[in-house]
Amino acid sequence: RFLFTWLTGSVAALLLVSFLFIPAAGLYRSFFLVSVLSALTGILILFRDSRLKRGFRVLCFAGTVGAMIWAANIFDREDIVTRHPDPASAGGNVAMMREGSSSLAVLMEKDNGEQDLLLNGVAVAGTDEKQLQFQYLQTLLPFLFSKQTASVCLMGFGTGIQAAVIEKWGSERITVAEPSPELIRLSSEAFSLLNDDVLTKKNLDITTESGRSLLNRYHEAFDIIICRYSHPKRQPGLYTSDFYKLCKDRLDESGMLCQSLPLYGLTAQEFGSLVRSCTEVFAHVSLWWPGNEHVLLLASAQMPSYGFCALDERFFRLTAGYRNFAGSMNSLESLLGHLIAYDDQLKTITGETRPHTDDLTALTRTGVDISGENDSRVMQVLSSATGQGSYIRFEGNCRSDTSAIRERISRIHDNLIRKNPAQ
Repeated sequence: RFLFTWLTGSVAALLLVSFLFIPAAGLYRSFFLVSVLSALTGILILFRDSRLKRGFRVLCFAGTVGAMIWAANIFDREDIVTRHPDPASAGGNVAMMREGSSSLAVLMEKDNGEQDLLLNGVAVAGTDEKQLQFQYLQTLLPFLFSKQTASVCLMGFGTGIQAAVIEKWGSERITVAEPSPELIRLSSEAFSLLNDDVLTKKNLDITTESGRSLLNRYHEAFDIIICRYSHPKRQPGLYTSDFYKLCKDRLDESGMLCQSLPLYGLTAQEFGSLVRSCTEVFAHVSLWWPGNEHVLLLASAQMPSYGFCALDERFFRLTAGYRNFAGSMNSLESLLGHLIAYDDQLKTITGETRPHTDDLTALTRTGVDISGENDSRVMQVLSSATGQGSYIRFEGNCRSDTSAIRERISRIHDNLIRKNPAQ
């Protein structure tokens, strides 16, 4: 009977803590509550044991009460939550938080009203102008060039804005992979106006797992795969040639992958290796630079051929209603001006580097600060790669003559490089 009681109590406690206490009260309060229950159980056992001296039992009781009071001060919820995020990444006040057994999601609000979304102290999304433009551009690129957009896989939920844009653009099946349920809960509440309550849409399916895990178990083909930005030194498995092979296997024949790549915390050789990991797998890869601390890799097995006029019409249709997100890239010419290199031109960036694989990493894992400004050597590599020429066919005169279009694109590209010189 004792063994049965002990096993039943252990299983019940495990279920209560995992599925009731932590989701309802959070990790810290649940831990404190379990500690209090354990202490009370110990006190009960001491007082029921008549073999112990009365003075000893009173002393133990006083000591336990004192320890509980001390623990209550240590586990002050607000104090812990305020200190937990990296203050260097936010510089604001805690506006909302959701915690659980897997992660701590915190919404930091700055004095100017902008918000940063932090996961375990690391900024993963935000509502400032640059971040909104980048999220929008990462969604726009594959939709602009892909022939089919019915089924989309989005790795990382973030603020939910990208999923909302995809839904607005008419995709029939949207699959989101986000390993943090706490982030999903917080974003669905904090950004409901920005993401249009996208989690309530019938054509969206969200799963709490990593993107790579989703692709491993998912066998239906996607038209588009979008991998939200993370740093390769935090999640190296999302930047290997093996990962890109998996993406290629899960894409339709004309499907496209859009992957973000940071410019900071990487040497020029590491950056080249990460680009080569993608070019080793996909026949067509282009590199786009919005001018901030990230670039975008757009990869496909078959690059569709578009005429400028048809693409311009498609661009206008997709960006209608999102001009405030487009920023400086509010026309097709300005967008094409941010093309850094494509296909064979990427050899300027990759050089003789070897690809980054699951078995053989090309990254320095220790002693590297992955925060801060863009690495000057990486910037120099980008500056040396010119996106002159294009895989866009320039025929017809839907807006002006071909030479004028080319000249505008070249001028925008040159201005981009001059604004972000290698330091």
